[in-house]
Amino acid sequence: MNREEYFKDIIFKNVTSHSLSEDLKISIIEQGLEGWLPEEFPLKSKSIHIRNLAYLHWSKKIATTALDNKWKVIALKGIVLLEKIYDDISHRTLGDIDLLVEKDNLNEVMNWLRGQGFEDVKEPKWWGNDFKYCLSKEESGIEIVIELHSRLFINEKSIKWDSIPFYNEYYRMLNYSDMLIHLMGHLAYQHTFLKIHWLIDINLFISKHAKNIDWIRVAHLSKHLNHDHSSHSINIALVNIFGTGFTKFYKKSFLRRIIFTRILTWKFLTSPTTYKTRYYLLKHATMDSWIGSIKYDFGWLWHKILIKLKKNF
Repeated sequence: MNREEYFKDIIFKNVTSHSLSEDLKISIIEQGLEGWLPEEFPLKSKSIHIRNLAYLHWSKKIATTALDNKWKVIALKGIVLLEKIYDDISHRTLGDIDLLVEKDNLNEVMNWLRGQGFEDVKEPKWWGNDFKYCLSKEESGIEIVIELHSRLFINEKSIKWDSIPFYNEYYRMLNYSDMLIHLMGHLAYQHTFLKIHWLIDINLFISKHAKNIDWIRVAHLSKHLNHDHSSHSINIALVNIFGTGFTKFYKKSFLRRIIFTRILTWKFLTSPTTYKTRYYLLKHATMDSWIGSIKYDFGWLWHKILIKLKKNF
């Protein structure tokens, strides 16, 4: 049994150990676990495979256009992982194609996408999302979403991300060490374990590419980005759910270890926002800076207030 089949067995056992209530059905779909279910399971859908083929088609089209125009574009997360760690593309649900684009090329890439029928997704901007630009189009009944990034993290300062060719010299991917930092930061630092399939990504990624990971580079970036506590939380989650883990480069904190060990269980991770108190505690425990965490809270709250005010007026 390969690693992917092993995870499939773990996930299926966890899912079927509970009665198939409506809440569990919703949780399976929302958490991106539907693709791991056996073919005969009632919730198994072929739409994941079809949608992923559509995304792969657009990924290849972007690769060709980037090469033709000499745009430096770095493909991120799911669209890369689909080809690099998953033997069965139906195991991984995709919600969009994420691309890191150099600022000099950003407008050109957006204009090209608009010319291909993509439309801007309008969303209120604040400092927590002012480096992201989202476009979408419907094609054969499938919504294709492309999110362009001018940087990877809110608190990112003067980081030169190392990349290697993905499809060609201009359509690239992060190298394996930098990709791991991005996957971990996205899961724990940015989104506080909202989707368990992002944790599955990390476990598969480490198991398949451990020999390509420079852990000194990972430790350096984690410290530079103030992600040590969030990296620690991911290690605990990997141990709790899959019995795995990685090198100990994170800050040692007895209190946080207790918090992470108690909270990061299968039950919590498959429905994290249901447990609001635990989720809020985890959100702040994964931050290296309490001041930064509180600053984010107020920024996010003010952003929501402004949205409501605009709706009312």
